[in-house]
Amino acid sequence: MPVLEVKNLSVRYGAVEALRNLSLQVAEGEAITLIGPNGAGKSSTLKGIVGLERSSGKVSYQGLTLPKRNPETLAAKGLVLVPEKRELFASMEVEDNLMLGAFTRFQRREPGLRDDLERVYTLFPRLQERRKQLAGTMSGGEQQMLAIGRALMAKPKLLLLDEPSLGLAPLIVKEIFRILGQLKRQGVTLLVVEQNARIALKLADRGYVLEAGELVMEGRGEDLLHDPKVIESYLGIRAREETL
Repeated sequence: MPVLEVKNLSVRYGAVEALRNLSLQVAEGEAITLIGPNGAGKSSTLKGIVGLERSSGKVSYQGLTLPKRNPETLAAKGLVLVPEKRELFASMEVEDNLMLGAFTRFQRREPGLRDDLERVYTLFPRLQERRKQLAGTMSGGEQQMLAIGRALMAKPKLLLLDEPSLGLAPLIVKEIFRILGQLKRQGVTLLVVEQNARIALKLADRGYVLEAGELVMEGRGEDLLHDPKVIESYLGIRAREETL
């Protein structure tokens, strides 16, 4: 049984249909990526899944259909989104932002929150160094680490990431995806929307390619990484030369 199953998901903004009848599955422990050009419907997919945008179609999580969805309720169930704009509390310290990620767990009086905080600090040593710093004063890369760390404090069964490399320097992007690879090896299930197709497909077990709101290709990440159509459309000349 897949952790997440989406059938015929469509998202519309007024008269514009951003996503049409997308179906996908995510199995436990998998890393799945959605790639495609700007406006392809990648971010709309995640927003439709968690209820940030009105959608039609069927979304099932852990075998249960979710007719009504909102991010807070789903996060409490272990389906956690790291949004494109990170949505941090800029005037709060790093550690307070992290602990807010565990708010519903705190309400349920779950044990082990401090242990989980230490695990996040082990994963992101820079956050521990800056734990008393205001989130709004951090660099873009540090803020992305904080957004991921905050999501991990919710103990996600499925982690959704919307454009985690957006606006970041290449070295920081490499570090972020190294950490995502580490999370994958630790058993965290990932669904990643990413415009950097090359680095996303290297991480992914499977990938879906969207164009103009529709699914045009799907397959194993390694196969898509070396597919001539994907190379031509999304990876560019440099990637094509590297495969020769």
